[in-house]
Amino acid sequence: MKIRLQTLTLRNFKGVEDLTVNFTGNMAILGANESGKSTLCTAYTWLLPGKDEFDRQDYEIKNTVKTELNIHPHEVEGVFLVDDRELKLRRVYMEKWTKPRGQAAKVFEGHYVEYFQNDVPCSATEYREKVDAIIPVKIIKLITNPTFFNTQSWQDQRRGLLS
Repeated sequence: MKIRLQTLTLRNFKGVEDLTVNFTGNMAILGANESGKSTLCTAYTWLLPGKDEFDRQDYEIKNTVKTELNIHPHEVEGVFLVDDRELKLRRVYMEKWTKPRGQAAKVFEGHYVEYFQNDVPCSATEYREKVDAIIPVKIIKLITNPTFFNTQSWQDQRRGLLS
């Protein structure tokens, strides 16, 4: 299976309000400290397995500078070319606010995530199955986390190298 990332779009993700990166040919992402290089990596890994590049599920993707933007959806969208067929995946993280009866102010109740394949809503299970079908989570970790290989048992390291 041949997989190629064509575009990665971040909307209100961490400190990035709106950014689309088009990946063409062999590309290198370079920049000064605090310019968003790690944020792109985090967005990519959050889009696919739902974790950051260090395999943490609980980490902050909200805007810590402009907190007033956090009531808006935080989303990452990736367009992939999978065996010459286009696939668009999108993950959206949102705050849930409700207005209890008899109260004037809304109350924060937590977060929820919405998933989309080619702009069609889907369940978390369907989304995870689609991601696993194109690129298994273990491969994503090997590609995005340079220390992941060393954290595996020697048997898994050997199996991975021989496969």
